[in-house]
Order: sequence, then structure tokens, then C-alpha cells
Amino acid sequence: MKLRRILTVFVAVLLISLAAVVTASADEGQFEIAVGVSSSTAILKDGRYNVAPGDEIELTVSISENPGIDSFQINIKYNPELVSPVVDANNKLIVDGILLPNFDVSIKNSGDEITFVRYSSVNGSSTTNATGSATIKFKVTDTTCEDILFTVSEVSAVKSVAGSIFPYVYAVDKGELNGVLNNNVFLAHSFELADTTAPTCTDDGILHYACAECDATLDKVGAPATGHTPVREDDKQTSCSEPGYIGATTCFVCNVLIHDRQEIPTIDHHVVDVEGKAATCTEEGLSDGKQCSVCKAWIEEQKTIPTVDHTPVDVEGKAATCTEDGLSDGKVCSVCDTVILAQETISASHGELRDENGDKVCSVCGVVVEKKQEQPTEPETEPVTEAPTSADDEGKSRGCGSAIGFGAIAVVIISFVCVPVFKKRKF
Repeated sequence: MKLRRILTVFVAVLLISLAAVVTASADEGQFEIAVGVSSSTAILKDGRYNVAPGDEIELTVSISENPGIDSFQINIKYNPELVSPVVDANNKLIVDGILLPNFDVSIKNSGDEITFVRYSSVNGSSTTNATGSATIKFKVTDTTCEDILFTVSEVSAVKSVAGSIFPYVYAVDKGELNGVLNNNVFLAHSFELADTTAPTCTDDGILHYACAECDATLDKVGAPATGHTPVREDDKQTSCSEPGYIGATTCFVCNVLIHDRQEIPTIDHHVVDVEGKAATCTEEGLSDGKQCSVCKAWIEEQKTIPTVDHTPVDVEGKAATCTEDGLSDGKVCSVCDTVILAQETISASHGELRDENGDKVCSVCGVVVEKKQEQPTEPETEPVTEAPTSADDEGKSRGCGSAIGFGAIAVVIISFVCVPVFKKRKF
């Protein structure tokens, strides 16, 4: 009868997936066995996992895709001077999980070897298709700078055959399994912290260890990365005339660009109507236009409208009078009051003059324009007082008196001329 399923026995780890896969052929099928070991605290370096005293190494055996085995046995050897199985207060192995539920599976520790075994009470009488896994922990006990190895000393599986008292036995090449296990080597060093590397924004810090017994070194993760200290440049508001952006973000510490600048495209103009103005006779006008109320860009520019002609109206003058100037007629713009024809002054002038008692009088207003000229009056003369004269002078006085007798008018006229002359002469 052919085997319909595959028997797989895994010795696996929780954190590091190293395995040895061996296939053994039989007349009626094949099966696989996978074995691996790992440590929850081990650090891989140069092909070896470095551990320290107190670290734990986990050993897991798993069975899956079970074709119905009758019995199996796996023996794994270890060095009790370097590691020891973790036991409870009653010195019993602490096993996590059930390898095969509802069947008696023994996990034994003989001092240097762990045995996973299930024996059938009667050959061919019981099989199982159940699967499961069981984990055992080993604690590192010493610092020796030596390899810590796990080796498979025995592995076999028995498949029951119905109606036969001789089940099939499959033997596995232990050498091939151990060849893979030898790549899963552990070292127990006496590591001491020698130096540290501070964390950066993106990288964890590093703890640098050195072995006190040999020249081995080991790096472990130290303080976690600090993370970037983001600093963002100011945003630029987008508009209808210029694109904006969301500012780039950089790290204040390492200046690394965290987020690049994000461009924001321009927006549409906000168009509003701009009312024009009519042209006048003194000022040009403007047509209606359209403009963006945000950026003031012209969508439709206003055009200049030329000035219009003046609207002239007559300005009535006024006649001049005898005493007040008059004005000629003029013209002004009724819109802007610009003088088109300036008014001229008409000088005041009296009318025809008439003679009244020698005065020249305006026949219009009756004002005396020119007064009559007065004749000059004769000046009054003082009477001549005759001084006492002698007998000799009497004749002279009579002579003068005779001269005066020619006429009073002649005396007056001559006095104005002769008196100054007489004053200058000496008799």
C-alpha cells in the first residue's frame, strides 16, 4: 500500500529559521525531517551566534502533514558543561506545547541528550494523523569562548501497515542533519562593554562589546534612533498670478529632506467689472474694462476716450457809465466754465459837457467836470507915510509925488518889477 502523506519532524527555532531537510526513500513513499536551533538573544557574527551566560537557546520539534505514524524517536545531544536544560522546581523539563495531542510522547533528559520518543504498545495497532510541536529551552551556563553545538545522535520513524506485524522503519542520515546543525553554532564569550556609538536621527545607537578572554568583539543595538526633528519652511499662498507651495520639511539636526516642497498651481482670476467714465471738455474719459480683484491684472483694459468740444454760452456785458467801467460781451463753457471769449473793460466816460456859469457840467450825471478858472486879484498895498523933510528935500518930494500922480495902476504894476531892482541898486 502506498503512503498517501508525508511525515515531517521539525526541530525549529522561534526567531531564526535555520533547518536541515533530509528525504529518505522507501518502497511506498518518502518523508522529511527538519531540524534547527536558535537563541532569543543570540547575535549572528561571522557565521556564529554569540551568546552570554544567562542567555537562552530554544529547541523546537514539530510534526506536520502526518501520514499516520506508529512510532518515532529523535535524540539530540548537547554539552552539559556549556548549557543546561531549563527545568521546573521538581527538576522536570519545562516543555512549551504538545508534540502529538492525545498520544503519549515522552521528552526525556539523560544529562547530555534530549529524547523525543513515542512507542506504539502493539505494532500496527495504533496510528495517528495528529500534528503539533514542543519547545525546550537551554540556558547558557559558562563563558568558554568555545562552540556550543547540538547534534542528532538518532532519528527514526515507523509507519504502521494494516494487517502486518512488521511496520516500515525509515532511518535518516544523521550526518546530513548534523551538517546543517553545525552551521548553527553558538559561542559563549565574556563580553564587556568597550564603547558606544550614539544614535542618529535614523540609526540606532550601537553598543560595542569585547571579550575579556579572547579578541572576539560583538555589537549590539543600543539606544534607539532619535528620529528627525522636522522643520518646515513657510508655505506660500497660491494666487491667480503666481503658483504657491506647501513648504518643504527638513531635519533640523541632520538637514535631511523629509518631505519635498509641494507645488500648488495658480487659481483662476477673480474678474470684476471696472466702470469707465465719460469724456468731458477738459478731461479724457475711459471705456469700461475688466480686472482681477486679487492681483489687479487687466483682463480687458480700459481705453482712453478723447475730450469733447466746449459748450459755449454768451455772457452779457454791461455799459460803462460816467463813473464806472463797463464790460464787453463774452463767452464761457457751460460745462467747465472755461472762458472762450474774454470780456474786455470799457472805461467810464462822461457825456456831453454843458457850460454852467463858466463850469463844465456832464449833461448825463450833472457832475462838474471842469470848474471855471478864476482871475488873479491885485494885492493890497500899504499907504505911504511921508517922512518930515527939510526945505531941500521938499522939492524932491514934490517931484516924486508928481510921478505918483501918473496913475495908481501904473504904480502897482511897476512896484512888482521895480522894487526888487531898486533893492539891488545903491543910490
